[in-house]
Amino acid sequence: MEIQNTPVLGGTAPRHATRTAQKLANFALGWLDSISRNSQCRRYLDVGCGNGFITELVAPSFDEVVGIDMEEQRLEDFRAHVKGKPNFQILLMSAARIEFPSEFFPFITAFEVLEHVLDLDASVRERVRVCRQGGVIVVSVPQVWFPFENHGAQIGDKVYARKIPFLPYIRPLHRKWSLARVFSSAEMDRLFIPNVWSFWEPAMRRHNSNGLRHRQIHGKASLRS
Repeated sequence: MEIQNTPVLGGTAPRHATRTAQKLANFALGWLDSISRNSQCRRYLDVGCGNGFITELVAPSFDEVVGIDMEEQRLEDFRAHVKGKPNFQILLMSAARIEFPSEFFPFITAFEVLEHVLDLDASVRERVRVCRQGGVIVVSVPQVWFPFENHGAQIGDKVYARKIPFLPYIRPLHRKWSLARVFSSAEMDRLFIPNVWSFWEPAMRRHNSNGLRHRQIHGKASLRS
């Protein structure tokens, strides 16, 4: 899961890649029914939104949409495309330090982001922190059994900026040479489940007698195609 090289920034989905964008958006929208029916909040956060191409496909289901990313050029593209729609906030902000209150968003997505962040643990903790009780986090990441490393590799001082076949299959070499992470479903569980439990255990113990509902958090590793 962790790699020796500094992860490269993620770039963004080109606006002509409609098939991939719609596939990821549909994947996220399929979890809408999992949001607690008691939640009246229709607020959506996309972490690592890039140019907002996928965010905009999910956005019509929500009243408020927040996109955060660390690449200002991508965010400018996003702002220009939504043309100042008042229900969009598009912010330069780190996934490892989300500057919103705890339990603020009932629906959070992160499409192909975790493989790129510098501080993986902090990025996961922050998503869990800002997700409301009864909310949902939808995550897509490169799956460990996908046959290509799409982000290239660095071997010594030389960078190979192209797809590298079969590198994800050889985990020791992938950790040494790759420029982005890959994940198994078990690794995603190990990232999210302890964070969910550590955040909610004190609250559940305090309010158990009042029937506090467990938070529903769905971490999902998706296969590339």
